[in-house]
Amino acid sequence: MSAIDIASHDTDEPRAGTSSAARFAVGAAALIGLAAFYALEHPWPGVIGDSKIYMGRALADLDPAGVGRDLMFRLDGQSQFSLFTPAARWLLAHMPLAAAAALIAALGGLLWFSGALALARRMAPGRALAAAAIVFAAPATYGAYKLLAYAEPLAEPRPFAEAFTLLALAVFLSGRLVPALALLGGGAAIHPIMALAGVAAIGLTLCIEDRRWLLLAVGGALALAAAVALDAPVAGRLRVLVDPQWLALLMDRNAYLFPRFWKPDDFVLPAVQAATILLAAARCEGRLKHLLYAGLGSGLLGVFVAWLADAFVPSLLLLQAQTWRMWWLTGCLSAFALAICAIQWGAGSSREKFALAMLAFAWTMWSQGPVVLVALAIAIFVATPRLSGDLAISPKIANWSWVALGAVVVVPAAVMLFKWMELPATEGFAPVFTKRLLAIAGDAILLAAIALAAFGVPPALARIPRLALLAVALVAAVAGARLWRDPDSYAREIAAARLQQNLAQLTPREGEILWLQGSVEPWVWLHRAHWLGDIQGAGIVFSRDLAMLYRERAEALGKAGLDNGGLIRRYADLPKTFVPRLDRAGLSQICARPDGPAYIVAPTPADAALDPALRASLWKAPAVRLETSLVGEKVETLRIESYAVIDCAVLR
Repeated sequence: MSAIDIASHDTDEPRAGTSSAARFAVGAAALIGLAAFYALEHPWPGVIGDSKIYMGRALADLDPAGVGRDLMFRLDGQSQFSLFTPAARWLLAHMPLAAAAALIAALGGLLWFSGALALARRMAPGRALAAAAIVFAAPATYGAYKLLAYAEPLAEPRPFAEAFTLLALAVFLSGRLVPALALLGGGAAIHPIMALAGVAAIGLTLCIEDRRWLLLAVGGALALAAAVALDAPVAGRLRVLVDPQWLALLMDRNAYLFPRFWKPDDFVLPAVQAATILLAAARCEGRLKHLLYAGLGSGLLGVFVAWLADAFVPSLLLLQAQTWRMWWLTGCLSAFALAICAIQWGAGSSREKFALAMLAFAWTMWSQGPVVLVALAIAIFVATPRLSGDLAISPKIANWSWVALGAVVVVPAAVMLFKWMELPATEGFAPVFTKRLLAIAGDAILLAAIALAAFGVPPALARIPRLALLAVALVAAVAGARLWRDPDSYAREIAAARLQQNLAQLTPREGEILWLQGSVEPWVWLHRAHWLGDIQGAGIVFSRDLAMLYRERAEALGKAGLDNGGLIRRYADLPKTFVPRLDRAGLSQICARPDGPAYIVAPTPADAALDPALRASLWKAPAVRLETSLVGEKVETLRIESYAVIDCAVLR
């Protein structure tokens, strides 16, 4: 038996004719290769997204007189609920920002990898590696606007809480409830919102298996009602309704919180995921079957509760709990369900192979819109005997369906890959590589993972000797580690967090910095508070004071011609290529405010003719920043490398 033959059936049972050394070499190669694949699928993009919030909080705690004076941290309403906050602060106190953020992201990825693999061993025994590969390759987005994903390779608490939840489910499937609850408790201490999905899934499973657990659920509901009535901490927020002014801002700035505002395309992937869970659960037994149904039920319940709060009862606690996030676990379980379907149907009849091709089409092409629901409907029809019992599908049709699917997925990816390679380089700017590669080849990679789980390794590859396989795995590990670190050149400079001495000399007076079209630049390059940046609006659901101040300042910038509305209407598809108008009248409106900034830093073309009355200084950033925006059917790119530094004392 060849090395890959052994690896394709990763079982704990010894195999005749293979030595323990051979099994160890193949097992090690398979595990190393899978880890490299995970790293490739989850590259670290630097301190971007929500990692700005959590690493910014750590910076603020270590620098209370500088970054700590930022309104986002003075009026913080969320960081105290996570053990991640003190852990990140301690780590950042002992190493640079870039190293701390990368280490946190790597640890989160390692834990998530372990949790997914542990759960795969329970859900697909004997084929855990193949199942995990599908999970790692499957689309991980959930919610609206493709904004969030599980297993994010970022320095934030969510991946840790998700990993604890996956480990809890693996332990729960092995029949150990108390350790599973302990793991969920650990996840809740890191990020309670993400762990809530695991609590709901396990709770619903227990109720399905034994209705006596419903008594405990009723008791818990009564205890919550009592806590709400007594206005207990946190629980008392359930009866507090968000006032219209605050609610209007949340709907404008953070529309993703409200399922009522999600676009039709946002429901395509959830539909595919839900159907896949139902198809897989119909072929499973025991606790696994119940857990799949419970995982789907908890996700649907979370979205429904969020919709109720959105449409009828804007309870503060419900909006802050963001129960729609429970779909992260539903989405993750659906990827495991896809693996189960691939493993079972790939070894089944021609009907099942054809149904799997249609299901794989829906998964790989989901981003193309509702058209994939046709393929999904066909998969459901063919895979359900009571619906299509008289339908005959020959092996030839099944085989050609896979050939056609491969062409539909692989050919466009190859064309886009060649076009990408022909794109001219941007002088002075190094873009991300791995993330762009995944955007082009991700669907083809997922299809390959499904096909390998379903049909095994091609015969030509199955003859690779075990030592050669181990060598290839080690090379893949080195390549995976190299490709994992994937910030663009601007993100690398942000993460480096080097004090820009020349800029500091241009801004000697104390006070906040208004960095137009920026977010964390004042924190990392000047160690100063930001007067107003888009990142400060991310947490306004947790603090009304922060929300009102954010809105008032954003509206002031809009009236002064320094913002195009994007600070408030972030998801209104406004062009990112907006360049603020630097005229004395508008700038003076902001500088003359009692709480105005000390300096304004604004992006400007290097050859721009600035009003001499501004007495502005030009400063060149350590890296070029590129912003692309779709304006109509045209893609526009804004290159930013020079900034005008304006002293507000001159304009008061």
